[in-house]
Amino acid sequence: MHCYDAAAQYYQVPAIILKAIHRVEGGKRGDRIADANGTFDHGFMQINTCWKPLLHQEGWTMRFITQNDCANIFAAAWILRQHWNQTHNLWLSVADYHSENAAYGYPYAQKVYQQALSIAQKKVGSAQFSGRKGLLPTAPLKKNVLAPQNVRFVP
Repeated sequence: MHCYDAAAQYYQVPAIILKAIHRVEGGKRGDRIADANGTFDHGFMQINTCWKPLLHQEGWTMRFITQNDCANIFAAAWILRQHWNQTHNLWLSVADYHSENAAYGYPYAQKVYQQALSIAQKKVGSAQFSGRKGLLPTAPLKKNVLAPQNVRFVP
């Protein structure tokens, strides 16, 4: 099982969203990128140092998740789950993954949405979907009222 799928299953978040977040973030193993606010984004999924105290409580160090792509993906899934537990809305959670400031978070969620659509279309070619389990964004984020729609890829 790939790290995306394992993390998604463990934290009950959509793997396609984790993949789309990585496409938007564009991080690599070992990355430590300075942000304008004095924090740093680490590794594959660009985990921000603001999460350091809570990640430490979960048994993770920033050094470990910076150097281990799979641990970084699990940390990202955990962070997304923390936001989802608070908002009860996938898209607000994705926005908050980037920034709890809506002016930054909503455009970020739009980018993740576009990447998720791209991933889905490549996976199924013609982008045909059924109405069963799975999670794929079906419309762009508008303010704070978009809820996810359950769908599954039909190969």
